[in-house]
Amino acid sequence: MKKLFISIFLIFILVNAASALVPQIPNDSLKFSGTIKDVDGKREYGIVSIRADRNDGFNLSDSIISVKSKIDINGNFSFSLPNLGKPFKIGIAVRNKNGNLLFNKAFFTEPKDSIQIQIFQMNKRDSVVFFGRGMEKYNLINKLENQFYEEYISELKRNVSEIQYIQNIKSDKEVALTMEKWADVLRRKKQEKLNLIQSSQLDPRMKSIINFEFALYNIDWGFRTGLLYYEAINRKQLSKSYLEFNKEFSDNINNFAVFSPAFASGTVMNTILELKIQNKSDRANLKTLYDRIKSNYSGIIRDRLLGYALLHKNVVRATESFTPYLLDSLLKDATQIVKLDYVKRAFNRKIDQQKRVNNVKIIDAEFLGSNGKKISLKSLKGKVFLIDTWFNGCDACAGFHKVFDKEIFQNFKNNKDFVVLSINIDKDKERWKSGISSGVYSSDEYLNVSTEKWLDHPFFNYYQIQSAPYLMLVDAEGNIIYQPNGNATVKTMSEKISLALVERLNHASK
Repeated sequence: MKKLFISIFLIFILVNAASALVPQIPNDSLKFSGTIKDVDGKREYGIVSIRADRNDGFNLSDSIISVKSKIDINGNFSFSLPNLGKPFKIGIAVRNKNGNLLFNKAFFTEPKDSIQIQIFQMNKRDSVVFFGRGMEKYNLINKLENQFYEEYISELKRNVSEIQYIQNIKSDKEVALTMEKWADVLRRKKQEKLNLIQSSQLDPRMKSIINFEFALYNIDWGFRTGLLYYEAINRKQLSKSYLEFNKEFSDNINNFAVFSPAFASGTVMNTILELKIQNKSDRANLKTLYDRIKSNYSGIIRDRLLGYALLHKNVVRATESFTPYLLDSLLKDATQIVKLDYVKRAFNRKIDQQKRVNNVKIIDAEFLGSNGKKISLKSLKGKVFLIDTWFNGCDACAGFHKVFDKEIFQNFKNNKDFVVLSINIDKDKERWKSGISSGVYSSDEYLNVSTEKWLDHPFFNYYQIQSAPYLMLVDAEGNIIYQPNGNATVKTMSEKISLALVERLNHASK
C-alpha cells in the first residue's frame, strides 16, 4: 500500500539556554579556525555552517546550536562554540556562494578544544586535517569514516556482490552463504576500527563515544538487512542468518552511549527489525517495542532509547498504525520513569500537543490569502478541510503533495464541502507564489495562504508546530478529527475524509 511520505523538518534556531544535564556551564568557548586551499582557482567559497545540539542529539527546538562563518577571499574562516562541559557532536558544512554543499562531516568536540582545520581537496574523503589541542579525536573520526564509506562499502560491492540481489535468492544455502561472506567482511572491518580506537591516546569516555557514533558496522548490519527483509523471497533464511550473527556485532553498552545519537537510532531500529522477525510481520507493534526497551535497558540509556522510540518519525513509519490514545498512555507511563531531563521535557511537550489536537475544536487564526486578503479558520466552518503546511525547497512537502494530489485530492476536488488549506511558511512572497505555480508543493486548486513569517505565527505557536509537512484534518464543526502520521496510507486518509463528508451531510439534513 502506497505511503504518504511525511517526514519531519526541524527548524534550527540559535539559543543560549543551558542544558539541564549540566547545571554549571563554563564561560570559556571552544575556538575553531580553518583554511580551505583553493583547488580550482575560482575562489567561490561562501560560508562554513556548524550545527550542534545541547541535548546529546535529541534535537529539541530549544537545544540547537547553529553558527555560520563567512569564508574570506583567502579561504580563511573561524568560529566558536559554547563550552557545555561535556562532549557533544557537531556537524561542519562548507558551501559555495551559490549555496551548494562542498563538504559535510560530523565530529565530536570536548571542553578545552582549540582546533585548526585544513580542507585541501573537496572531492576526496581524506580532504581534511586537524591541528591543535584535541586534534587526535577529529583525525581519528575522519579516518574511521573514510574507511567505512570507501573501503568497507567498496569491499562489499567487490567481494559480496550477491548482497545486491539477495532478496531474489530462493536457496537457503545461497542466502546463508551470502550473509556469512558479508559477516566475514564486517567482522574484519569492525576489528580494524576497534584496533584504531584502542591504540589512540584518547580517554576511555571518548573512545566509547567514537565507537558508538562512527563507522557503524553493527548498525549497517541491521539497516541493510532491514531493507532486504521487505522484499526477500527467502525471508526465513535471511532472518535466521541475521540473528545468528547479530549478537556478535552488538557493542557492549555503557553510559557513555547516551552522548551518541547514532547509538539511540540504530539500537531502536534494530530492535524493531528483531520484533518484525520474531512476529513474521512487516511492522512492529509500538507497545511491544516500548516494553522491550523498558525490560532490556535501564537508567539513562533506557531513557534515551524511549525518547527515540516514542518521538521519532522513523519509528512511526516502521510500526503498525496506532491511536493517539495508545501514544498518550505510553508517554504518560514513560514520564513516570525517565530521569533524563530533556527526554522528560520532550514527553511532556508531546502530551500537551496531543491534548490540543485530539478531537478538540481548532483555534481560530488568520493567514494571508494569495489574493492579498486575510482568511480566518472560522470562515471555513461548515467545510471539511485538510491543513497542509509547506515551504519552497522542502523535499518531504513535495513528496506528500505528489501522492496526495494524484491519489486523494482528485477524488474530492469536485466536492464543494472539501477544502485543502495549503499554508506556506516562506517569508519571501515570491518563493510562496513560485511554489504554488510550480505545482511541486501546492496547487492553485487549493486555498493557498501564508504565515508571512516562517513559524512565528499564533497558529504554529499554539500547536507547537516545528515540522513540515504538518497535516491536520478538521470536520465541518471545526473539530480536529485526524492527524496523519508517518505510517498513514492513501486508503486511510481517503476514508477519513469520506467519513467526515458523510457526517457533514448527515448533520446538515437534521
